[in-house]
Amino acid sequence: MIRIPIQGLSDGKHQVNMILPITEVEGIFLEFLGDVSINGELQKIGKRLALTLSVKGIASLECDYSLNLYQEEIQSKLVLNYLQDTELVRLHSDDDDNSENVRVISEDDKFIDITIEVAQELSVSLPMKRIAPEYRDKDIAEIFNHDVHLQIDSSDESVLPDEDRWEALKKIKFKN
Repeated sequence: MIRIPIQGLSDGKHQVNMILPITEVEGIFLEFLGDVSINGELQKIGKRLALTLSVKGIASLECDYSLNLYQEEIQSKLVLNYLQDTELVRLHSDDDDNSENVRVISEDDKFIDITIEVAQELSVSLPMKRIAPEYRDKDIAEIFNHDVHLQIDSSDESVLPDEDRWEALKKIKFKN
């Protein structure tokens, strides 16, 4: 669990610096390994708390081109706002909707648990297209030493002309 202590915190800006093992971040994707680094600040003004954090983790990814494993640092910005209001928490105790801009917490809370938020931010920051650094600036034809504009030998009988290839599908009759 990633907990930030808030009990007895005075108004003003406070630094947040944490390095935690990835095993303490419940719900994070299995691609992550090593430690999670959390740096930023917590600003308290009255009953309002504003967290502005930079979250970093190392992910082991499989290259889409070469299927080689490589490691990449994944980082994300996280901005969370909280309001300490015990009465409002009691009124909305059955609501678990944390998608709002301001999350309401009890004035008696000693910690803010940001485990889920960190896991979600890092997980959605994983690249969709996973390409190892050595292949990022290259064209796919360069990587595989293959000319994409090769001409197909027309004397090869295994290759059918475009017309013949679809002929069998055109003959299919559907019942309505």
